[in-house]
Amino acid sequence: MNLSQIRRENLKANKRYERFGQNLFRKTLKAQADFFDERLMIDAYVEFYQKVFPDAARRGYFQIRAMERTKDFAMSELFLNTWKAWIGVWVRENLADQIQNVNDNTRNQIKDILANATEQGLNPFQTQKLLTDTIGSKARARAIAITEGTRANNMGLKRSGDDYETVTGLTLYKIWIHSGATKEPRISHVFAQNKPILKSQNFDIEGVRFDVPGNPVRGQDNKSVAKQVINCGCAVSYVSEGFVRKRFPEYLQ
Repeated sequence: MNLSQIRRENLKANKRYERFGQNLFRKTLKAQADFFDERLMIDAYVEFYQKVFPDAARRGYFQIRAMERTKDFAMSELFLNTWKAWIGVWVRENLADQIQNVNDNTRNQIKDILANATEQGLNPFQTQKLLTDTIGSKARARAIAITEGTRANNMGLKRSGDDYETVTGLTLYKIWIHSGATKEPRISHVFAQNKPILKSQNFDIEGVRFDVPGNPVRGQDNKSVAKQVINCGCAVSYVSEGFVRKRFPEYLQ
């Protein structure tokens, strides 16, 4: 296992998450266009994370174990069930503001569309079609899926790193893995690669602090955060102190 292989695996995983999320969030947005209910988006987020998070956590566990070439931490259904039970609570506690922003944007769009429809004299059928096409657009659903896919992927990887470190007692480091996107890549994300830091530390990307890619530390400027988060497909990789000593000794702490 090497970092290039991890990047390839991450790209494949992100594509799966994007397809699933785009379908899920588009269906939810269309449902909200018919009858707006904030709970629909909350449920969609929980469903998305319950799908992506365990898959990412499982992948992260095997990545760490492959680098260590050990079998000292046997994954069991107990860990998977613990993760699944934890997801719903985590989403509601940590993504409440994010989900509220999505719902607020939807609510405001609906108000604007209804006002314009009235002004243009559209009939109910035309108005509903306009609502469905605009609110449930593929582009908006895809943007949500990409952003949340990155966050869910990396939070799953983080959870596997947390559990691995707890069970084995190893000191873990983390490395920022650029998505590999060649179309208008964020240069700061490319430069963040191959600079391991302790798992307990935060990445600093143009002054924005991240626990993992896609999950910024709370209390930072929203515009600066959005610039680094939206459509980001980067990932985190957790590695042992021994791996850092061998590959990146200058970053050993």
